Amino acid sequence: MRELADAACAATNAAPNVDFALLALARAGHLPSQAPFKLFLLGRSIGWTAHAVEQRRQNALIRPRARYEGSLPANDVDAGGVIEKDGQFS
Repeated sequence: MRELADAACAATNAAPNVDFALLALARAGHLPSQAPFKLFLLGRSIGWTAHAVEQRRQNALIRPRARYEGSLPANDVDAGGVIEKDGQFS
């Protein structure tokens, strides 16, 4: 798997992501071909359920505040507006 991860990184200039990890897990465990998709869905569903339970216990919506700190492409467009250099939408 390490050789495959290195080859993927060299070909794409990007580190392997969760999809690669799930595929590696499924292959190592001799799981069916659909296992990575199902594992991802299971994990996402559990996460959403945990957030819903937490919000219910607090009786309030949880709205985390975050600010992206990475570099932005020159002409990045999101949510119908252009992201300006300061990271704010116009």
